Amino acid sequence: MNSKAWLIPLLLLSVGCNRMAAKASSERSDNFRALSTGQFLRLPALWMVQGTSAQVTLSTQGEARLFYGPKGSPLTKEAPNQGQGNDFRFLLSGLTPDSDWTYQVNAENGEGEKISFRTANVGKPFSFAVFGDSRPNDGDEPPEDFGRVVAAMAKQSPVFAVGVGDNVQLTPGGFLSITDKLVRGRYDAYLRALNPLGRSVPVFMAAGNHDRTWDPTALKGFKEAFVLPQNGTSTYYSWDYANVHLVVLDSEKAYEKVDLGAAQLNWLAKDLASSKQPVKLVFLHRPLFGGAHSNDFEHSNQPQRSELIALFKKNGVSAVFCGHDHYYRHLEVEGIDWTVTGGAGAPEAYSAPTGGFVGPHFLLVKVGEKGISTKVYSDSGEEKDSW
Repeated sequence: MNSKAWLIPLLLLSVGCNRMAAKASSERSDNFRALSTGQFLRLPALWMVQGTSAQVTLSTQGEARLFYGPKGSPLTKEAPNQGQGNDFRFLLSGLTPDSDWTYQVNAENGEGEKISFRTANVGKPFSFAVFGDSRPNDGDEPPEDFGRVVAAMAKQSPVFAVGVGDNVQLTPGGFLSITDKLVRGRYDAYLRALNPLGRSVPVFMAAGNHDRTWDPTALKGFKEAFVLPQNGTSTYYSWDYANVHLVVLDSEKAYEKVDLGAAQLNWLAKDLASSKQPVKLVFLHRPLFGGAHSNDFEHSNQPQRSELIALFKKNGVSAVFCGHDHYYRHLEVEGIDWTVTGGAGAPEAYSAPTGGFVGPHFLLVKVGEKGISTKVYSDSGEEKDSW
């Protein structure tokens, strides 16, 4: 892979050091350490937006600094960097809930684009997006369909998004010789395609079988690419938003075997039992009610499927969202909504199930006081289904 191919020009730079310096001196201190180049290796991505804090990651060939402030005001706050080397991880603190903020990354020859986002709210209706299976058949670059799905999601202005796995391709036709360079290149390309959404909307990720997180090198790349809650492990975790408790599970302990394992099941039981939120939602890659693969819960681990269904019913889980099968299907079983959303760009290699369809799509889940409602949109923004 040509290393220059994944260097990305700093977006919308305003060229001219003198103009930048004059503006900077009016808004912040003059001890600005500039980037040595005007290029990002990994574009800015927003993570873990809460009421009073957020994080931004990026990678450059030189130094970077990030400034932020309330939207429409001078960007006078500087975020500390908690990353290492050329990988930056900025912590934005002192935010206020349910408000708009702007951040900007600066370079030697200009200022980066100002990017705005909104902090978490409490007690108001909101919407979030769900998508799955964006990996290509082979290679670094995500499918073009994924770019269109990302653009369509961004137009809906979700407060966050959840990806249900198979983000990149690390197992084409069997097994690759996994190296840090290969994994890094594939996640760089993925984050570049996700950027129109991910720079201003936090995304939470599940691992899929093609992400190959049982492999130490691939797991390292997954952990470096995404900033996720750490109350479980890097691949299973939970968080709260307003009146909703959300749980991401890891169905990828081995490539051909679906088994959450005792440690994860014990964690899940405790996590669900301890949550007092009225709405509980679960996300994982492999579906409990599948059809297109033999290596899912329905075909290869029915005892654990029964255990999970009982656990979800006992703890009031409203809906479960999965990927793996490259189509859309929604079922209601045992009082729970089960949705497969595997259409974010992965190859369309499966027939449409009864009541479902094959094609690029995503979900928009609306949360209100009485629960959730969901609409399914194509990559062109056409409404395809609702429940």
